[in-house]
Amino acid sequence: CLPVMDKTTGKNLTDMSGDKMYKWVRFDPTPPDSRMMAIDKDNQINKIADWMWCAQKRFRAFILNIETKTLVNILFFMMGSLILVEVFKKIINAYLKKRKRKKELVVVKNDKRKDMCFRVYIKFSEALKMKYGVSFNETETDGEMIARLRKEEEVPVNIISLTETFLMKYHAARFGLKEIADLGSNLENFVNGC
Repeated sequence: CLPVMDKTTGKNLTDMSGDKMYKWVRFDPTPPDSRMMAIDKDNQINKIADWMWCAQKRFRAFILNIETKTLVNILFFMMGSLILVEVFKKIINAYLKKRKRKKELVVVKNDKRKDMCFRVYIKFSEALKMKYGVSFNETETDGEMIARLRKEEEVPVNIISLTETFLMKYHAARFGLKEIADLGSNLENFVNGC
C-alpha cells in the first residue's frame, strides 16, 4: 500500500478529513530469474491452458451471438437426428427378430420333415422285414443293405429295384430336395410291389 502523490507537486494527497490517501499497488514477489525459468518450463502447459481458455470464450461468444432462429434450427436438427437413430434401431431390431423367427420356423419345419421321413422309413423297414425277413443292421448303410439284398436268393429283383428307388427318394425327401408326399406314394408302390 503506497501513499497517493500529486503528479505535479509530488506531495501526498489527503482526503477531506485531512488523512493521507493510500492506493494498492500490484506486484509479483517472485524473483525475476526463477519466474522466467518457470514460464519457460510451463510453456507447453500455458499454451494448452490458453488455447482451452480461448476456445471456451469463443464458444461462449458464438452461442451468445447465434440468432434465435439458428439456435432453434440446430436444436430441431439434433432432435431429428436422435429420432432418426431411434427409428433406425427399431427397424434393425424388427428385421433381426423377423430373421430369427424365420430361422426358428425353418428349424421346426426341418424337424417335422425329419420326423415324418423317419416314420415312413420305419414303415418301409417293417414291410421289408414282414415280407422277406430282411432287417437293417445297426452299423449298415443303405448301400450296404442293398448289396446284401442282392446276395440273398429269396428277395426278388423287382423288390431290390423298388428298395433302391424308395431309398433314393427317402434321402431326397429327408434332406429337402423333394416333397414328403412323393415319399409316401413311393412307400405305397413299394408295399404294393411286395
